[in-house]
Amino acid sequence: MLLKLRGGLDSFFVTILLGLLIGAFAIFGIGPSMLNSGNQSVATVGDTNVSTQSYVRQVNSRAQQLQNQFGGQFTSAQIINLMQLDQQILNQMIAEAAITEHLGSLSMRAGDQEIRSALQEIDGFVLPDGTLSKDLIEQALQRTGLSRVEFMTDVRQGISRQQLFESLASENAMPPKFAEALYIWQAERRRATLIDIKAADMIDIPTPTDEDLQTYYDENIDAYKTAALRTYNYILVTPAQFVDGIEVEEKDVLEQFEANNSLYNKPEQRVLQQVSFNDKAGADAFLTAVNAGADFVEAGASVTDFTIEEIELGTFAKEAVVTEYSESTANLIFALEDGGSTEAVRGYSGWSVFRVAGITPAETKTLEDVRPEIEQALKEYQADGLMQDAIDKIYKAGIDDGSPTLAAVAEETGLTLATVSNVTSQGRSASSELKLTQQNEYVILNRAYGIDIGDELGVTDIDPRDRAKGLFLVEVTDIKDPEQRPLEDVKGDLTSAWTAVKRLEKAGEVAELARTRLAAGEKPEDVIAAIGGTSFVAKNVSRTAQAGSSLALNIRDLIFDLPTGSIDFERSADGNGYIVVRVDDVTAGDPLKGVVAIETLITRLNGELANEIYAQYQAYLLAEYPVSINRTLQQSLFSEQNQQQ
Repeated sequence: MLLKLRGGLDSFFVTILLGLLIGAFAIFGIGPSMLNSGNQSVATVGDTNVSTQSYVRQVNSRAQQLQNQFGGQFTSAQIINLMQLDQQILNQMIAEAAITEHLGSLSMRAGDQEIRSALQEIDGFVLPDGTLSKDLIEQALQRTGLSRVEFMTDVRQGISRQQLFESLASENAMPPKFAEALYIWQAERRRATLIDIKAADMIDIPTPTDEDLQTYYDENIDAYKTAALRTYNYILVTPAQFVDGIEVEEKDVLEQFEANNSLYNKPEQRVLQQVSFNDKAGADAFLTAVNAGADFVEAGASVTDFTIEEIELGTFAKEAVVTEYSESTANLIFALEDGGSTEAVRGYSGWSVFRVAGITPAETKTLEDVRPEIEQALKEYQADGLMQDAIDKIYKAGIDDGSPTLAAVAEETGLTLATVSNVTSQGRSASSELKLTQQNEYVILNRAYGIDIGDELGVTDIDPRDRAKGLFLVEVTDIKDPEQRPLEDVKGDLTSAWTAVKRLEKAGEVAELARTRLAAGEKPEDVIAAIGGTSFVAKNVSRTAQAGSSLALNIRDLIFDLPTGSIDFERSADGNGYIVVRVDDVTAGDPLKGVVAIETLITRLNGELANEIYAQYQAYLLAEYPVSINRTLQQSLFSEQNQQQ
């Protein structure tokens, strides 16, 4: 695998763009109108073909990599199906083909010297004296199944992509002065005096007269109506309805246990770390340092070009190590204790030292250990079939033409007809008692409030994103519209609401008085002593909320909207009064103290700008180069039958 060579041609920007393009072609560029089964290539982008042979090789290669990473728990075929790996790889190859097509139109082509320079950056291709080794390259190509022509084409195209996208990024870089100015604004801090005037603390609120209540009732009459009520019938069909009545056969349990033996009997796995060197002397010197107490990963990263992430290989079963390296290397590694390191091991790309950073013992489960799990899975599988049978019966009952009643469908199919009577849109009774408890019931309720009495029956999925969850039919049989509640029945509620409004109005008057007295130069403590409220100082307030901050967003915004010395007030976040704000001090951000933050900001701004540029570029590619996929060929390549052969 070329990934083991620890080298790469494409830059960070190329990686970002490819990710964007892969997603774009997967979502926008490939639709039913673009499918074409007459092309012997698996796909074409403009005039560029996506080779079927290369496609199959890449899918199988990636599946093998993942199989090794998962410790052999799944077969390659299972990984391809579960992860939709064939579609992922196809999307990637289509994105690369679109870029290749555009590069061709620009006549961009990497020269031989550029290719040589790029290859010399890959450690696995270079001899200890720094010269390129054709033998090492050929060995790597044999292991990956790449032909020399395919490899050189990939390298040449990778260099061209990098040149194109890095030029886009560098030519449109964000000016440092802009980032510095933005930092000064973002890092600004303010100090403010606040006075909290709570409506609940307002006293001397008069008792409302009958005339006051009548006026408030008339002005808010819609708030004093009964809730709308609906009565409806429904039929619900889900797999769970059939599970309890299913009896699984012992032969099916045994068959599933044997078919999934690798899931229940897992080999010992080891967490591996690897540091590679061009020569044995370097590997031995590194091992001496590790044995003397140096940290394996930190020491490896300091004396080689490998990053910490590259040194951490992941978790492997012994069989995967044999496949990835060799049987002798696997024997050495699996003979070690946890934390142990191998001697220097000769490989096709140099000398390596391996360390075992963790051991997961082998796991063996008997049939009885996993019987409940297997039986439940079999029941759920059979329940899906029974649910589909029930759905077929619904359609046979004439649901398509909308003629039967729901009661007739229930009688014809033998399915349960449920009734919900006089329920609000929130799932409560007229007396506010909760009548629904299950999530599916609320989905049906929502549909019942979207149809009318006499509407034709229709089948609705419980979850449009997953039809396997089941479906339902619902019909509304009665609708009670909201009715006006007499004033006398709601007099208590009216009195409370009217009083709350008057308290808030008075709190607003007090807040205005506090603003006036502060503007006149009175001290905050004298103001609250005279008119009430609570005073406090908000120190070092930032534009965005910090952890533990209790300032509401609207109050924070007011603090940063006001000039120094200005005073104003806003409604408190809980609605219970007002907060009076006086800005006392403003401290701009200091760029000399924020060098690291400014550099981070420049990186983020450039990244956002690059994303915008790439989004425009992908839109251009999607419009310029039509995509055609041979779906019949693609599906036949990785059908379950073909993968099992």
